[in-house]
Amino acid sequence: MVVNCIKGWKFYGALLFLISISLSSCTPYTLMPLSQAEVVNLGDSCREVYTEQVEAWDSGDLDRIRDVYTEDIVHFDGHPAYVGIDDVMGMARMMLMFFSNWSMKVGRTYISASDCLGTWVNWDLMGFTEDNPGREFDLVDIRENKIAYWRLFYDENFDFSPINTALLENFAAGWSSGDPQAVAALYAEDALLEDSMFGISASGRDKIGSYARGFWNTHPNAAWELLFTFSEGADLPDLIPSNGGIYQISSGQDSSVVCPVQMAVLLTPDPDGLITTQQTLYSAQDLIQCGWVK
Repeated sequence: MVVNCIKGWKFYGALLFLISISLSSCTPYTLMPLSQAEVVNLGDSCREVYTEQVEAWDSGDLDRIRDVYTEDIVHFDGHPAYVGIDDVMGMARMMLMFFSNWSMKVGRTYISASDCLGTWVNWDLMGFTEDNPGREFDLVDIRENKIAYWRLFYDENFDFSPINTALLENFAAGWSSGDPQAVAALYAEDALLEDSMFGISASGRDKIGSYARGFWNTHPNAAWELLFTFSEGADLPDLIPSNGGIYQISSGQDSSVVCPVQMAVLLTPDPDGLITTQQTLYSAQDLIQCGWVK
């Protein structure tokens, strides 16, 4: 009798354990955003350093360009990286020599807890005009107010940079659906989704689906609109290029009262087109204006 009771308790204990796992896998992530003060500081730093980069290049002053970067700057542009300031400055001299009429301006910037993504708007080169410019999107790491790492992506106007538009459109559809399974189906089994602005590092489809539930709980009826697409155009045989999109997210209990937030998403797919990694950045001014951070 005692033996049977022990066996029974073991069975029910195991059953309760399995139930707890099942429930925990369905529990939405709690979004824990950075404070408004932190977002302001990150946004200001990103905007100031990135603006100085574009304005330095616009000036054509090589000394000013050099001062934007750290001595150990690494610049990745779809081929073996430029490593060190001398390597980057050699590239800068060549670019300014070939494109003497090059015009440019700074577009929007986006941040995570650690990274900065800026928009570089170009014309008067490669057939681009001010009305129909070519846009670069630059992911940069900032160290002591200088750029220490610079990874470059190109929009569709740069025809040497094929973009996986279907991946980016399906991403918007999945995240607009309100269906965690539709979101999970976008990702590889061992995918990693990082959203450091909200303290999220979700690994695997189940946890990504749980994060999606948490996102929709906080931002009900969220609709994602794809504004710009871009790719790094990498041509190395052992590297699958990452693709990116600028999305505008509108959400609210009342669909007639919305406050759009722009988000930059960087996606790396596997050979089957499933997302293996996602990096997420936001417009700081939108986060504050729409009350996503306090």
